[in-house]
Amino acid sequence: RGKPTLHREIGVPLAINAGGWLYFRAMSMIPKMNLRPETELEIYRLSHDALLSGHLGQALDIGWQADSLDKDQVQDLSLGAMELKTGALMGLAAELGALIGGASTGIRSALKTFGVQFGSNLQKFNDLKEFSSAYHGISHDLLLGRPGWVWAHAARVLPACEYSHFRAEVIRLRELKNQAALSCMEAIKGHPVIESARNAAAADMKTCILSLKCALEGQDPNFVNHPEWNRLDDLGVKVMEAYV
Repeated sequence: RGKPTLHREIGVPLAINAGGWLYFRAMSMIPKMNLRPETELEIYRLSHDALLSGHLGQALDIGWQADSLDKDQVQDLSLGAMELKTGALMGLAAELGALIGGASTGIRSALKTFGVQFGSNLQKFNDLKEFSSAYHGISHDLLLGRPGWVWAHAARVLPACEYSHFRAEVIRLRELKNQAALSCMEAIKGHPVIESARNAAAADMKTCILSLKCALEGQDPNFVNHPEWNRLDDLGVKVMEAYV
């Protein structure tokens, strides 16, 4: 973050090749972990499923313009893209730890569910960063019409007429230049739906952590005595504060 992107540094073909290499490099590390054959096979399966989900989520992300869709289509598209491209990856990370650690099926399931929800919530705050007071440019996501949390929340809470007005403002943003575009962006950032989206994302983050705690306690009441128990709350706070 805050540094030149790789494709700007070395060109698009080399950057794409390097990105592809990272997938295979990560998978090539699995045999070096000296795991039981059945555990190793399960890791390969889970990793393959996550990679497929991520690609499907990315396809939704770049294949549709949110402002070209009907209001009743935007929410499902945006939430689906977030869950597939970010939620699936975090779900994999959480489940792999449980799998390698020999956790029970119930704990493993609870951690995977948490990972998917946590990843989706992380993506919500990532989407909101371009609407924060600290961000002084034009939202790249808005210019590209990418589906995301702001669109999902707007479609969910705004009446049809207000949603149409919000969409019209976003479309107008693409037609403006220089100071006029910046002024339009500031007006969009000041729309009540942006603060509402931020509050809803914070509530969702707290809910997913509470749900994990309840699920783990249901599996084993002694979990509440674990020294890391309260750090789950800190994890959610760190994510939310990172995108203020």
